[in-house]
Amino acid sequence: MSELSRSAAIPLFQRLCARNGEIGDAAAFDAAGLQASIANEIASLLNTRSSLTMAEFLKCQGTVLDFGIPDFSSLSCRSTEDLTTVSQAVQHAIALFEPRLSHTQVVALQDDSGHRGQAKLQISGAVRLGMTLRRVDFEIPVNLSDGVSEAV
Repeated sequence: MSELSRSAAIPLFQRLCARNGEIGDAAAFDAAGLQASIANEIASLLNTRSSLTMAEFLKCQGTVLDFGIPDFSSLSCRSTEDLTTVSQAVQHAIALFEPRLSHTQVVALQDDSGHRGQAKLQISGAVRLGMTLRRVDFEIPVNLSDGVSEAV
């Protein structure tokens, strides 16, 4: 009798880039491994700049050359409009470049930590793990002044 898998396939590029048995011989992630893999991919996406303007990016269909997000260092974390623009760009980038994450919602909020230019992204969505969809949440601090982010 066949058994339903409670895992997800590890992307080929991640298997090829593994160091000293990080992934081991396994060809699939458990829930925690899948969430960590997606968090790493989102961090790469957020820390890579697309050459497109924000307006061009939000309309594009996404090619390998468009990977990343437009530069948002000129935006303010104190502006609701700017935070909405960042949310839209990140949500579009995830839709284009992280196909494992579906039903994605991104909210950019001003960070209350007191650091100038600091905002945080709350990203939620669903991932397929075996035959089920599982909800995942990420909170990522972003410095709008220099565009640096870190997946948490």
